Amino acid sequence: MPPPKPLGNLKGKYAIETFYPCCDDESQRNHDEFCSIVLSPGDGGTLRGYLGLGRTNYTALFIFDKCPTDASTRKVPFRWRGKRTSTKFEIFRGDKNYGWEKFLGDGKIEISFDKLKLDLMAQKGRGIGERGKHNAAAFWDDWHELDEESLDLLDVDRLIHDW
Repeated sequence: MPPPKPLGNLKGKYAIETFYPCCDDESQRNHDEFCSIVLSPGDGGTLRGYLGLGRTNYTALFIFDKCPTDASTRKVPFRWRGKRTSTKFEIFRGDKNYGWEKFLGDGKIEISFDKLKLDLMAQKGRGIGERGKHNAAAFWDDWHELDEESLDLLDVDRLIHDW
């Protein structure tokens, strides 16, 4: 069996190809802008990611402990934090949210988020508005806003104490 192909540069924007009603009644250009995955090399060999699905449905930040180097159908695990605002406002804080990604080669990825029950296919290429997503300082600011001890005024379940 031949060795796996090297992945090359993973940094970039990946257009979501799985049908999902994230941008109903939007043009393809708007869908490509608001429904995407952005990957960036992280600190010390890690890989950071950002998921945006629709204007208000899902946003998630995710991080791989080690950046993959070869194409594979193997599931590479990651931790994530994020928000869902579509049917019910939910915040997913802390380090107990997991997912996996398959780096299939030729710019194609498959990704899954456990608590969102979301499985997507995406293709690298159509990158509109990705530049700000590669900023490491902004990523870590957003990540730490979703630490377990953080409090969000919209997260009313955490605001009301049992006296």
